[in-house]
Amino acid sequence: ESDAFRLAFLRAEGFDAVTAAKRMVRYWERKVELFGTENAFKPSVTIMHLKEEDYPALAKAGINVLPLVDASGRGMIYSALSEWEPNINSMI
Repeated sequence: ESDAFRLAFLRAEGFDAVTAAKRMVRYWERKVELFGTENAFKPSVTIMHLKEEDYPALAKAGINVLPLVDASGRGMIYSALSEWEPNINSMI
């Protein structure tokens, strides 16, 4: 990945390199969990790479995959923070 990608993790952790590295590991673990090893490391992974059985988990996070695509053919999502269950769904 690019320097900017790594820098984002450092900034998120106040430039604590050990904590930033742990955050990056969690990021990649979660990405593999969501998209599988066949898609997680592709440069342009999108919501369309998710498995259908993952959609209910997204709904609990206040994210719903719409059965539509935009004019460019990209998948669309709807986010409703009122449906977010932070104790069930922890993000990276």
